[in-house]
Amino acid sequence: MKKRCLTGRLISLVMTVAMLLAMMSLFSSCGEKEAYVPGSHELGTTGISVYPEMVKVDLEYGSQDLNFPLYFVSAKLLSEDKIKFVRLEGENVDYFEKTAMTRRQLENVTDVEINGKYLYSYSFRSYIDIDYFTPKQMQPPDIWDIRVDNVVISIDGEEYPIKLVNPVKYKYHYNHGGYNDIEGNHMYGPIVVYTFALTERYPTNIHNYTSDILVKDFYFSDFLDVTSKKLYCQGVYLGELTGEKLYPIGKRSQENREWGTVYFNAAYPENSKGTDFDYILCTSVLEYQIEGDDTVYKMKFPFNAQGLGNRETAEKLLAYVDTLG
Repeated sequence: MKKRCLTGRLISLVMTVAMLLAMMSLFSSCGEKEAYVPGSHELGTTGISVYPEMVKVDLEYGSQDLNFPLYFVSAKLLSEDKIKFVRLEGENVDYFEKTAMTRRQLENVTDVEINGKYLYSYSFRSYIDIDYFTPKQMQPPDIWDIRVDNVVISIDGEEYPIKLVNPVKYKYHYNHGGYNDIEGNHMYGPIVVYTFALTERYPTNIHNYTSDILVKDFYFSDFLDVTSKKLYCQGVYLGELTGEKLYPIGKRSQENREWGTVYFNAAYPENSKGTDFDYILCTSVLEYQIEGDDTVYKMKFPFNAQGLGNRETAEKLLAYVDTLG
């Protein structure tokens, strides 16, 4: 009988303790910040949203700095120091000596209320540590592969790891001209275009100073298709590049201001989730051969399309993010 009483009391005590713990958990959660879910747009309960899916970077180049933006939307005006940079996370991000975050000042956009919201573009510029391998007494590799998976920021002391839907990829060429297979052969294309105008026609100029070449194809490293790629030489149309037929272009001299040119149109691939507001930084690639040599050589140059630049694009971007929920 006593054993039954003790058992009953023990069960009652356990139930009482469990109820107390549940109540303590309930009360302690009141007023607690909502946990941030990496990959979501909303940064906890800050009232600030971020849209990392609009960043698309896949670059191979010899520049010692790499730059990309993130777009933030807020219901309130943000002070200059509201958002702070903490660190980059990914593969070989320690090849960067430092990363600086700055807020872009866009006329009639920054700190201006647009349909009840504020839109901010923050730029993240990272600088290669050119002496990274010196203390290790190692020969620097020709190519430094870097991948950024997360950008960690802080708001009011709370850290938020912003997961990049498309990891930022950069192949840095230690030998600055090494991204072109043959030194002296390079191309030069448009520096910056608007993303909403990708379908317009743009030129990229071929500078083959070393020899006659046979032009084969033109394409981008990622994110975009080339829908049309027409080759001209000194203003004369040679044909559409398909990767099958070779078109000869004679060696260019310093006196020839106009020589080989590819006029191209770009577009997102079918079923792509690209928008008119994406920031795209990728590598344009021209393939060519040399008479008597079956090797396919490449010339490369950055292609940059920006989705935010003025009040009109800001209004359209905000209208678009409203549809995302």
